[in-house]
Amino acid sequence: KTVFAGELRDYYFSRGGASGDMGWPTSQRMSIPAGTGTGIAQAFTTGSLYSSGVGTYIVREPIRQAYFSYGGATGQLGWPAADQTCASGACSQPFENGSAVASARGAFALLEPIRAAFDLAGGAAGTWGAPISQLMPLPYQGGGGGQAFANGSAYYRNGGQVFFVAGAIRDHYFSLGGAAGRLGYPVGSQQCDSGAQCQQEFQFGWIVWTDSEGARLG
Repeated sequence: KTVFAGELRDYYFSRGGASGDMGWPTSQRMSIPAGTGTGIAQAFTTGSLYSSGVGTYIVREPIRQAYFSYGGATGQLGWPAADQTCASGACSQPFENGSAVASARGAFALLEPIRAAFDLAGGAAGTWGAPISQLMPLPYQGGGGGQAFANGSAYYRNGGQVFFVAGAIRDHYFSLGGAAGRLGYPVGSQQCDSGAQCQQEFQFGWIVWTDSEGARLG
């Protein structure tokens, strides 16, 4: 016998019950101590439903895959903070401490400070595109992190700002070892003039790109 009640039941019936988009319950309700306090969870045919002090929301595949890889409600992301939304070939869902984005390239979590910078850039429909890797902790120059997106890579030093590296400048940056190489982390955004020249500052130098010469150290 499967038992569900309270917020879980109300949410379930608001979506049509067994004839709705959640299907049948497939587990008993479970109490989970995590994040902002103890909440409850229950599995259904098409996802896992959570109710906590943050609210009551369902986590579906393929976002659930990324969520579980970070430990679910007891992991880094914490409780779901809204239901997922989908647009432009990608679905995203916010959590207490980050978000998860799923596209044709896979499902990946976004943690701070990259999540905030990703949102400012327009999310998956913006200039960065959808994430295509998990966050990679980087030990260089006091530590930081990096994450790959469809249109480039985002980097930050611990306690610092996030900067995006893209195009021919990123290709040249990678050829020099990326954050582990002679340039270190990016410390400024890529700047372009009328289109004939772009440049970006790094800890220990610049990369300059021109249409006639390609990318080089500045």
